[in-house]
Amino acid sequence: PSEMQPTIDVMEDEIVEPSPSILAGIVKPLIPTSVWEALTGREFYFPSVLSSLVKTGINAVLPQSDEYIDWKPADSNTKKIMDLDDDEIRKAINEDKEILVWMGKFKLDGYGSQLPIVKTTSILPLSPKDMAELLMDSDRVKSYNTMSLGRKDILVFQHGVDSQAGEVEGSSFS
Repeated sequence: PSEMQPTIDVMEDEIVEPSPSILAGIVKPLIPTSVWEALTGREFYFPSVLSSLVKTGINAVLPQSDEYIDWKPADSNTKKIMDLDDDEIRKAINEDKEILVWMGKFKLDGYGSQLPIVKTTSILPLSPKDMAELLMDSDRVKSYNTMSLGRKDILVFQHGVDSQAGEVEGSSFS
């Protein structure tokens, strides 16, 4: 055996930004099963993917988000309030501390499409910054989602809402 053996980089540890076709598949509200089965999980480490997922998430919860999801009011109160105009809806939610609840079902097949989807609307007594901090704190998930089994941070892209995103904690790539 030679003393000068080549170093072999392990390909499975290599982090490569997803191709445009994979990116298009993983930022949809419902990832096609064929795309899901080909993922390593590392495709989600890139700012381009994260920003696209944020846009998809926002579009999926808007009132007119019926392209992928068939939303139905989950209770008679939500149905009754939705018959009001926008100002009356805001007033009802604010004064009565109402929480509007919809149940959704995906219109297409894909990974997880058989699972129920829940969307709620309410007015929270928090500033946007406080809300972002609450959602980013994995130790506090059960305080606002009693059905959650918890959440563990595997990778941290950024600590808090005031810090700059940078190198991933516990990783050697940036």
